[in-house]
Amino acid sequence: AALRPPRRRPVAQPTVAAAAAAAAGYDEPVAMPSAAPTVADSFFEGLPAEVLTDEEADLGEAVIEFLRHWSRTKGRGVQPNMVHLGGDSRVREFKAAALPRE
Repeated sequence: AALRPPRRRPVAQPTVAAAAAAAAGYDEPVAMPSAAPTVADSFFEGLPAEVLTDEEADLGEAVIEFLRHWSRTKGRGVQPNMVHLGGDSRVREFKAAALPRE
């Protein structure tokens, strides 16, 4: 059987950022300091706008749910880091499905 590219579904990026910020207890996304463009910036700018594969969208939803759970159980002012996020079994499962192995 011929390989087909993964199905993609539209996702409004500002909504995802706002949902993640709200789940972490912020009223709106936190602005990051600007820096000189990097190779990573070029990579992300080359991606299709507002479109994620189903696997990518599932990973995003798992991250948002992790942040909501963290906020409910840890309270405001206690922020998770990437180690905490990587320790979540659902996030690990969806990361494995959405991203290539490192």
